[in-house]
Amino acid sequence: MDKWAEMHAFVAVVEHNGFAAAARALDLVPSAVSRLITHLEVRLGVRLLNRTTRRLNLTEAGERFYIRCKAILDEIDASEADVMGLQQVPKGRLRISCVVAIAERYMAGIMATFMQRYPAIEIEVLETDRPVDLIADVVDIALVAGKLEDSSYRARQLTTFQRIIAAAPAYLAKHGTPQTPTDLKQHNCLVFSAAPHLQNWPFVNTSGECKIYQVTGNFKASGAELILSAALAGIGICRLADFMLQPHLDSGRLVALLQDAALAEAVPLSIVFAPGLHLSPKVRVFIDHLAEQFATGLQLA
Repeated sequence: MDKWAEMHAFVAVVEHNGFAAAARALDLVPSAVSRLITHLEVRLGVRLLNRTTRRLNLTEAGERFYIRCKAILDEIDASEADVMGLQQVPKGRLRISCVVAIAERYMAGIMATFMQRYPAIEIEVLETDRPVDLIADVVDIALVAGKLEDSSYRARQLTTFQRIIAAAPAYLAKHGTPQTPTDLKQHNCLVFSAAPHLQNWPFVNTSGECKIYQVTGNFKASGAELILSAALAGIGICRLADFMLQPHLDSGRLVALLQDAALAEAVPLSIVFAPGLHLSPKVRVFIDHLAEQFATGLQLA
């Protein structure tokens, strides 16, 4: 069988989450797609997909092979488009994952100019504050805040921001104001259920050394927006991005805490995408557009 046909079938099954949907996308019958995948697994001598009656899951080998296959096929498409002169007409669906705070505040403005420039690109934005897997979530691009966990992907840093600790005056009037990081043990801290590492708040001690304090509280949420709402409602103490908190600090609805002790940490905002020498036209132009937006004055404020 044709190796390219096997690769196309495998990528289609992953991206469409099933044999029937992949077959429709490839204009084949499901049995033909199934034969291609079976032959591919036999030829490689490894199982790529775990099949159940309800869903498909990639094995570890399948995840690695998908990344490689996707990059190869994208490079072929980009090379053909370049040769045929279609590189200047990016088109198709572009699925983007973005942290909620960025999506809610900035994405509409970013998209307005982008979609005027590239009307043939269809945009779908997934708002989430949980860690994103480009393969499992079937996204082309992810805007990620903080340290990048998966080194198999490529990334481009757009800007940085800082996190600030804050609480509402009503909370502080009732529970007191923490004077040292140790005091946080006596306070209700608002934490992310989707990102446990954000329960570790960094501070600088009198010797200039960084010390991590793991905070706790009786309110957890998977998204930063709900954490902010809880802080404004006086439920507890939050640690969130400066561009989220600054309007409320300026208005007095929130009060910044432990500023002298908190680590001034530059948190990166990066765009993450699949590896490969040639990006598909739609991915390349969106990355360039984002970089241009931040380079020409878009600020997280």
